[in-house]
Amino acid sequence: SYWHRQTFVACCLRCLEHFSRKFFREKMIETTLELCKDPIALVRHRLCVLLPQIKKVLRPPAPVDMLAAFNEKVSRLTMDTDKDVSEGAKQAVKDMEEMEQDYQRRQDLKIDDEEEKLDTQREEQENTLLEAAQELEKQQRRKALRELIAEGEKAMPSQPAQAGGGTGATTGRG
Repeated sequence: SYWHRQTFVACCLRCLEHFSRKFFREKMIETTLELCKDPIALVRHRLCVLLPQIKKVLRPPAPVDMLAAFNEKVSRLTMDTDKDVSEGAKQAVKDMEEMEQDYQRRQDLKIDDEEEKLDTQREEQENTLLEAAQELEKQQRRKALRELIAEGEKAMPSQPAQAGGGTGATTGRG
């Protein structure tokens, strides 16, 4: 239902507050931007409110094609048949322009960007968690493999060595 899609937009906002930009780009942005085609105007309008935060996610080193897709979706929303959606998108465009001017000014003056530092910290924390999860998964696979080998050894009956014709493979001699 459209309530789920509205809730998804609210979750996206929370994810943008708590996760790195890289995480959002890799895990959520495509699905989020598809909401510009949602049949319910209220969902599209809620997406418009989120656009400036999504734009921050697309700062370099974001892929250029992702930025192009974003711009295409924003353009579509500014021409939406629903007045509230199109106005919301146009306001988002203004907000994004101001945001980018401020960002560029900070870059030119070489002012440390607290937001950049916070994003870097979030990404480092996510990488640490990902590495821990991968290590745990590796340990679980090793354990499962050891258990399978042990079960296989129990299931294979030991066969006495055959005189003359055996290869030695069945007796454990190599």
